[in-house]
Amino acid sequence: MKFILCNSVSSDVIDKWTQQLLEGRHRHDVLEGYLREIEEDERIDSVGYGGFPNILGEMELDASFMNGDNRVVGAVAAVKNFLPVRIARQLMEKGPHALLVGAGAERFARDCDLLPEPTLFPAQYEKWGLRVGPPTGSRSGPSASRIFGCDTGAASPGWLSRASKAISTAWASALESWFLRGRKRGFCFAAKAN
Repeated sequence: MKFILCNSVSSDVIDKWTQQLLEGRHRHDVLEGYLREIEEDERIDSVGYGGFPNILGEMELDASFMNGDNRVVGAVAAVKNFLPVRIARQLMEKGPHALLVGAGAERFARDCDLLPEPTLFPAQYEKWGLRVGPPTGSRSGPSASRIFGCDTGAASPGWLSRASKAISTAWASALESWFLRGRKRGFCFAAKAN
């Protein structure tokens, strides 16, 4: 049995990638291609290029990629200059670490010959500026108490398949433009191939 599990933001491209999985393309290639297409879509405002920046107006993206055969995982966080799913897959395949963050993740991406790319759709930055943008003269952006009236917290859901030959990948950007730096909500996607 072969399938791809997704949420509603990916419904426009699911049929194309499901067909490739059914035709025998390797599940890692299918999921990377599938998620890259979503990451690059400026119309999807919950992840990738179309996602919202953090409270400082900076894009920080996260991704993880797991091989369900051996549970080897690669994960990256706080990536600013790359769409992250390719980096996570490279880390899963090449190691030696399971998680790289920020500048370390970006250095690894460059070492893998990946090129920096746009990560923030200009329209989303404009929305951030209208809703949250820093007060005139501020270098640090608005405070959490100004936006929320209290301290904030966000959880990233996780998913791990117990099924044989399963793979899971997840990535995130802030769903709203006023997340604190380094804090994310996540989405998970999975595919299984027997």
